[in-house]
Amino acid sequence: MGFITRLLFFSLPLLVQGNICNEPVRLNSRQQKSSLYCSSCSIHIGGQTSSPIIQLEMSSLTQLTGINVQYPNNDDEEDNEKNSKKGSYFLEYRRTQDGPWRAYGQRRQRKIFIERRRLFFNDNDNSNRTRTFLPSIIARQVRLIFLTASISTCARIQLFGCQSQSGLISTRFSHKSILNSDVKYDGLITNTTVRGGIGTLNDGDTYQFLRWSPSPEPILLLFAFDSIREFHSINLDLKCSVLFSSSCAVKINVGILDIVSSNNIWTNRFQSLEIENSQQVDNTTITHLILAVAKTKGQFVIIQVNTKEGLALSEVT
Repeated sequence: MGFITRLLFFSLPLLVQGNICNEPVRLNSRQQKSSLYCSSCSIHIGGQTSSPIIQLEMSSLTQLTGINVQYPNNDDEEDNEKNSKKGSYFLEYRRTQDGPWRAYGQRRQRKIFIERRRLFFNDNDNSNRTRTFLPSIIARQVRLIFLTASISTCARIQLFGCQSQSGLISTRFSHKSILNSDVKYDGLITNTTVRGGIGTLNDGDTYQFLRWSPSPEPILLLFAFDSIREFHSINLDLKCSVLFSSSCAVKINVGILDIVSSNNIWTNRFQSLEIENSQQVDNTTITHLILAVAKTKGQFVIIQVNTKEGLALSEVT
């Protein structure tokens, strides 16, 4: 039986702060508990410094919500002093085994790339404390890059999270008519395109929106998954501006396909929809749509939204 996948715009939040998605993750086929790992190779940071790395792999695409990194217990005073000088690292991750590595960090407004965030080992006073990833990370592999000069490093590492249920690995859409930047997006953002990453549409926060200005051009969204899946329905919550009209006209086309080069991409073509104005306090109307799909299999979903009004989307899960 194939997977049943639903795309939800403006859905319920993912409760990662409760213990729903905060379980120890099995790494490198080991048991689900903290294990000792040692660096096996080095990587050049900035083309100059050679830093040791530890690479870890999950059995499947995983939503990571936290990490605990400690040096192994060592009573040798000289070794402890040495460890104190190399107690920080960068974290990188990727969603496929041959995909690009992404830096964990922060994106500034209008910046193309993510700024790396320097993370620190848990000291003795905080040995059981977990560093929380906000937002959570979707990954198949992670690697820790230790900020030392050619020193082999060992560490006790435990990641926390749960299996990714949707299997979504990237979203892509035009950046031309977007009113606000997606600072949570971990892919590439240019003046024209957002591609290769996951961000606000997938962070579980239903109070954060991507907003498109009114435009004659359709809004085209491409969702890529880690494998071919079976789709039964597409659920959308649309929020469109009705400042100057009593209704919002929307036309939606959906395509599900194995490869993106297909000429006939539309699986289902829907008629125009007239959304009546049930106005909110911010002069918008929110409408929930359930679009049936006749058990269609594919690895990519394309959604085209045509509307002359401004549009806001919140969540994809």
